[in-house]
Amino acid sequence: MSEASSSRSSIPDPLAPPLEALYWTQYSVWYPIFRRHAPKSTVIDIAQVQPELLGWLESETFVLPEGSGPSTLPDSNRASSSSSLSSDEAEDDRDAAKGEGDSDEEEEQPAVRLDAMDSTIRSIIAKYDGGPIFPKLNWSAPLDAAFMLAGNTLQCLHPEDVYLLLKSSEFVGRDLEQISHTNTTTSPITDPTISSAAIEEASRRISPQLVLKKWFALNKSHEFRCFVRSHQLIAITQRDVTFFDHLQSPLLQSEIKAAICDFYEDVLVIAQKEGKWGLGDYIFDVYLTKDLSRVWLVDVNAWLPRTDPLLFGWEELEELHLNEKAGRAKSEDRSGVEEVEEGVVRLSINGKGGSNSGKVEDEEEVQRGEADIQLRILSDRRLQSAGGTGATYSSNMVPKDLVDFAKTSGSAAGNGRGMSVDQIVSQWNAEVDSEDN
Repeated sequence: MSEASSSRSSIPDPLAPPLEALYWTQYSVWYPIFRRHAPKSTVIDIAQVQPELLGWLESETFVLPEGSGPSTLPDSNRASSSSSLSSDEAEDDRDAAKGEGDSDEEEEQPAVRLDAMDSTIRSIIAKYDGGPIFPKLNWSAPLDAAFMLAGNTLQCLHPEDVYLLLKSSEFVGRDLEQISHTNTTTSPITDPTISSAAIEEASRRISPQLVLKKWFALNKSHEFRCFVRSHQLIAITQRDVTFFDHLQSPLLQSEIKAAICDFYEDVLVIAQKEGKWGLGDYIFDVYLTKDLSRVWLVDVNAWLPRTDPLLFGWEELEELHLNEKAGRAKSEDRSGVEEVEEGVVRLSINGKGGSNSGKVEDEEEVQRGEADIQLRILSDRRLQSAGGTGATYSSNMVPKDLVDFAKTSGSAAGNGRGMSVDQIVSQWNAEVDSEDN
């Protein structure tokens, strides 16, 4: 390798600017490009369908929007039923909902209805055969709020399930903050391979979107996170940080790596060459079927600290990038010239030299490329998350008793009028104190 090539390969390639990375990894951007290889999904522009949802998510109220739960009653009957309390009964309920320590100045918050969003969510559930759906925003799913639903899953059957997950998730809140910050920040698109039309598209403001994906059961041992740096796949890790006995097989690991590498070359690289996909640094999640015959693209994430590198560290990934870059530079230095004897060189035609055919050389190059890609599997049972992935987001949890109390107290407050978080906590403390006495 020449000194110039050696010097260049020791310097990491610049990462895509954050705005560029966030734009391309939005679900609404990558999903249409790779639709054939991803689970069925529907993207809802929140600002167009029901902008009030954003205000409710950012508010302090914990009470779910009215009319968002399961019901077989017609809308008119539901409305009359919800207003059937007499004014005296409603007043009594409101007085009872207030703790003794609440001040007279505290006012209950008005009921919230999100009829347009309710209708949209119900229609999507019906479109997916009435089965459960899986919600997320532009980038993040409310994985940290799965404990809010029965079974500790993200399966949603009604709009209220979706709202409960979104409201309870710090990941969702982070997405909303990211959108607000991104729309007040400008960052140029620097990748020369991106078309002017794509650059113009990327300069548009990012709109908050609700993504509803058709639910299907995943075998967690077949979920993998893959790292692409400077248009090169450099690393793969299992997605669920749990020890799986069958994943310890070297043969199975080799087959998994080969399947993912083939998918990357046949789908993501082709899209980049065709000008459909313009991001060079990103992280994508895949799911492999049991027989490894099909690879599904589950998500695409930005190469930013907000994305969890799981079994890798960011410094490790940068080192792998430098190693790959150095190996590529060395290969390029040798591709056009082959030494025969001292003082004599043989020039290759179309990068093929000696007696080897192009096909054999291409196969050897692919094998070398796969060998350089590191697949990391958890090999020590003692290192897995305590209690499995259910404990991964335990710091985000609140007691289920408190959640149930908030629901019943909110519905008992009269005419659907909700309480703020402070009011819920105050009344909860009063309830606990009364039980102790």
